[in-house]
Amino acid sequence: TVNVAARSGLLDTDCPIEKRVYGYHRLDDPDILIVDDEGTYRQIKLSVYNKLLREEQLKNIESISLEEQVVDILLREAKAKEETISYEECVNGQ
Repeated sequence: TVNVAARSGLLDTDCPIEKRVYGYHRLDDPDILIVDDEGTYRQIKLSVYNKLLREEQLKNIESISLEEQVVDILLREAKAKEETISYEECVNGQ
């Protein structure tokens, strides 16, 4: 077993997966190494990695959208009116 730091130039671990020079681009669905949430290296197919990446991006988009919807509902229910105040008024509690 060989351990290589994630930001090392050795074995191109500091490069994005699709830019590594060891012939990955010539393979249909190459195996790649990723570091999971626990810090453990896992070997998975590039197609699986891309699917996981898309799912994570969709979750982030859904989360942001949900947060915006909650803020809109809270503002509507509170019948809040926007008021412009200066920084000093905000800091001094006026």
